[in-house]
Amino acid sequence: MANHAVTSPIVAFAGVLAGHFDCTHLLWCSRQLASRSDVADIKKTGLIAVQVEPGPQDAPQVTPALLRKSVVLLHDAADGDRWLESLDGLRSWMDHAPLAVLAAPASRWMPDSLADRLREAGLRVDFCGLASTQSGGPRDRVLAVIANNASPRLEPAPDDFRVVAIMRAYNEADIIEQSVRHAVAQGLEVYIIDNWSDDGTYEIAGALQGPGVIGVERYPPDGRAEIFDHKRLLQRIETVSSTLDASWCVHYDMDELRESPWPDVTLRDAIYHADQSGYNSINHLTVNFYPSDMAYAPGKNVTDHLRQYTLTGTSASLLQIKAWKHLGKKIQLVSTGGHRVQFLGQRVYPYRFLIRHYPLRTAVQAFSKIRQRRYHVPKLARLLGWHTQYDRYDLTDAQLFENLCEWARKELTEFDPATFYQTYLIERLSGVGYDVPHQRLLSHIPPPLKPPLRKIRYLLRRLI
Repeated sequence: MANHAVTSPIVAFAGVLAGHFDCTHLLWCSRQLASRSDVADIKKTGLIAVQVEPGPQDAPQVTPALLRKSVVLLHDAADGDRWLESLDGLRSWMDHAPLAVLAAPASRWMPDSLADRLREAGLRVDFCGLASTQSGGPRDRVLAVIANNASPRLEPAPDDFRVVAIMRAYNEADIIEQSVRHAVAQGLEVYIIDNWSDDGTYEIAGALQGPGVIGVERYPPDGRAEIFDHKRLLQRIETVSSTLDASWCVHYDMDELRESPWPDVTLRDAIYHADQSGYNSINHLTVNFYPSDMAYAPGKNVTDHLRQYTLTGTSASLLQIKAWKHLGKKIQLVSTGGHRVQFLGQRVYPYRFLIRHYPLRTAVQAFSKIRQRRYHVPKLARLLGWHTQYDRYDLTDAQLFENLCEWARKELTEFDPATFYQTYLIERLSGVGYDVPHQRLLSHIPPPLKPPLRKIRYLLRRLI
C-alpha cells in the first residue's frame, strides 16, 4: 500500500494498485534512469524497483516470472519516436504482468487520443485521464491504466446476475424518489429499511414499491427508538443481506448516488466485471456535494442544484467497502460502523466506485439531520467518532444554512462531468490525493485510554 509520504501521485497510484494485485516489484520503464526522489518514492510504497527499457529486446532480464509479480510503470512514454516501437514489447509483457501504468506528456497527448493509439496497438486500456508528477502540481501527464491481455472484458451482466441495494432512510423525503430511481436505472434492485421517518419518507417508499423495489420495511419493528441505535440497524442489514436471493448486495444510504468507475457503464455491469475479475467486495470514494443557494426543494433534481463539491473528508470517506458478493458467509458491518463490510476470504476490487453524497440539502433537512446526530446518537458511539462530523455546526445560528451556502460558493469547486472523471482519475480510482485532515483516531477519548487504540475500539463497539 502506498505511503502518504510519497511525493509522486503516479508512483503512489502504482503502489496502491500493486497492493491489490499482490505485486512485489515495480518495473520502471524509461529511456532515463529514475531520479533519486522517484527511487525514494518507490521504496516508500514497499515495492522493489527494477529499472529497464521497454520491450523484451531491450530488457532480457524481464522474465515472465518477474512480470507476474510486477506492476509496469512506463514513465514519460510517448515522448519521442522510439516509444511506438516499444508498444509491441509492452503488449507481450501484458501476457504476464497484471497491469501497467503509462504516463505521457500532456503537452503532446489528450487522454482520448492516447487511449485510441494504445488500443490500436492491441493494448487493453481500462482507464485514461490526467495526473500530476508532483503532489499539488499541474496535471502535466496523461495517464493510461493497461490491463493484462487475458483479464475479463467489460460486458453486460447476464439476466440472472442480481444486485440488491439495501437502502436505509431516515427523513429523506426530498431525495428518496430520485435516489431509488437512480439505483434502479443503474440496474440494481432496491430493498428499503426506514428508521421511523416522520417526514413522509416511509409513505413515499411504499408508493415506489413495485418493479425494481423489492421490499420496504420499518425498523425496528417495535416502534421508534429513543436513540439512534446504529448497531441494531446494521445488524438488520446484515440479516436482510443473508436472506436475499442476490448475486451481490450493496449497503446504501438514501442521500447517495452511486456510480461505476466508467461513467458510461452501469453499476450492475461494473459489479459484474469485478465479480468476473475474481473479486468479492468493492471500495468507494466519497465526493461530498453541498448547496450554494436556497433553490433546491423536494421534487427537484439534486444533481442540478447541489453542484459544489469537495474532495476533502475524513478517513471514513476513504474506507467505504459497501458492496459484496453473496457467498453464503456471515458478513460483519457493525464493528466498522457500516463503513467496511468484513468476511473471510475477502478480496477488494482494485478500482474504487464513486459515491456522490448529498448530506445537507435544505435548511429544514439540514437542521433536522444535525440535531438528530447531535442528540439522538448514543454517547459511547460519539466517543468513537461516529456521527460527529456535524458537531462544527451551531444549531443556535439562525444563519446556519445561509453560511453553509456561502462557504460552498466561495470555497468549493463546481462539478463538471465533462472534465471531472479524467481530471481526477487517480483520486477517484485509488483515493491517492484525497485530502484527509490529520487527526488522531478516537480523539474524543480521554488520554489515559488512547495507547491500545485498536483493542479499545473493538471493545467499545461490542458494547454499543
